[in-house]
Amino acid sequence: MDVSFPPLSNWQDFEELTVGLFEEVHGVFQPQRYGLQGQPQHGVDVIGQSGSGEWLAAQCKRLKNRGNDRHRTGGAISEKLLRAEIAKADGFSGKIDRYLLVTTGSTQPEIQTLAQHMTSERKPKGLFAINVLFWEDFDRSLNRNGQLRERFVSKLIPKQTPEEADREIVELIASSFRRPAFRDHLNIEHRENFKHAIRDVLRAIDTGTLVNRDGGVERSVRAGYAGISDPALRNRCRRVRNELDAFKTMLLNAEREGRVEQQGEWLNISSVELRDAISAARDDCVRSINAVLAQFNIEPV
Repeated sequence: MDVSFPPLSNWQDFEELTVGLFEEVHGVFQPQRYGLQGQPQHGVDVIGQSGSGEWLAAQCKRLKNRGNDRHRTGGAISEKLLRAEIAKADGFSGKIDRYLLVTTGSTQPEIQTLAQHMTSERKPKGLFAINVLFWEDFDRSLNRNGQLRERFVSKLIPKQTPEEADREIVELIASSFRRPAFRDHLNIEHRENFKHAIRDVLRAIDTGTLVNRDGGVERSVRAGYAGISDPALRNRCRRVRNELDAFKTMLLNAEREGRVEQQGEWLNISSVELRDAISAARDDCVRSINAVLAQFNIEPV
């Protein structure tokens, strides 16, 4: 369950969050604040180079709609404001590949469209691309990146109780189980997808990181099952993990022995007895995680 975080009201905190976004989400090593308050900054507050080599620059706008075109926390980005900031950044002496105007305001599709059109017009001229990030974008990043959230949670929401933190870990583990490999008939599973699903659930249990079928990170929390504060709950999650690991071993052994193989779109299991054993082991894993979910009144897998 995603948390809706209130926009940061302190300008320095919002700039620090933007630095954290560069580091944790965009893979920028040691992003730098550019200039000091009161100095010319050419539309750039934060700059750094991503792991892919792309130079990112950001201008932080903590806006609020107070009428008469005065902008403070939460208000709208106007076309005039966007174009003015881009004009400033065009005068920046350093290299910029992508420019981010980041704001505490709510999403404005018309401004996103404008940024896309401006990027298309600028690309043939070799000028930087433009993105506008709204508070909802920060919300998504905070919900999906445990490291980023951990750094700023004290500024965003009251500190979690141990019970709340435990529930967050359990909810992520539950989400990792909610995939076809744990509910569809065995024969219609693709062998490689089946193995990847088991691997990804084990990763979620161990690390607190949830990935999709393509390997992209969907969400992360502060820790895996080992970070659960309640010893009894932690042991129950460890048992789920061990049962799932044993299930994986059973499947891999059967595959090595040639008793499980892929035939077209179907998973061919050599005997009814083996099929029943694999199905029973999978069902045991599901029952065990559902018993954990019942403790928190979370919908079963």
